[in-house]
Amino acid sequence: MGGTLHNNSGFTLVEIITSIVIMAIIGVIAGVGLSKIATGYVLSKKNTEIAQHGQIAITRLRKEFRAIKSISNGAVSTLTYKRLNQTVTQDVSICWSGTESSPLLLKMNAVDCTGGDILIDKVKLFRLNYCGTSSCSGSYLPGTTSIIEVTLELIGYDNTRIIIAGPDRVVLSPGDEG
Repeated sequence: MGGTLHNNSGFTLVEIITSIVIMAIIGVIAGVGLSKIATGYVLSKKNTEIAQHGQIAITRLRKEFRAIKSISNGAVSTLTYKRLNQTVTQDVSICWSGTESSPLLLKMNAVDCTGGDILIDKVKLFRLNYCGTSSCSGSYLPGTTSIIEVTLELIGYDNTRIIIAGPDRVVLSPGDEG
C-alpha cells in the first residue's frame, strides 16, 4: 500500500486575489462613509457657529427695537430711529444693502449707516415689516405701527441657508412708534 500522502494546506492564488479584492471594496466603502461623516461634522460645526452669531445679532435687534423712542424712517431693509440710552437720546440706523452676502450694519449717533459697524456678516435676507392693528407693510406708517417683524437669514458653510428669525415679532412700547 504504497499510496502517497498529499498535504494540501495553504491558499491558491485565486483565493488570495479574491480576498484582496473583497477587502479593497470594503475599505473603499468605509473610506467614503468616513469622508461623508467628516464633511457632515465640518458643515455642522461651522453652521452652528454662524447660527450662534445670528442669534446674538437678532437678540441685539430685539433689544434695540424695544428701546425705540421714535422712528424717523422705516423701509424694508433700513430703519432709522431715536432710542433712549440712559438719559441721552441717540440716533440709530440699522440697514442692509439688499445684496445677498452683504453685512447688516448698525450705526449709533447717525442718520444713515455710512461707515456703520457690522452687526452680522453674510446676510442672505433681512426684511422689516411694520405692523399695526390690522395689517403689515414694508413701509413705516407713523402713528399706526405697533409691531416690527424681523426676518433674518444667513449664508452658512457651503451656501447653506440658515434661518435665524423668520419672521420674529417685536412689540413696540405704547407711544414709542413715532
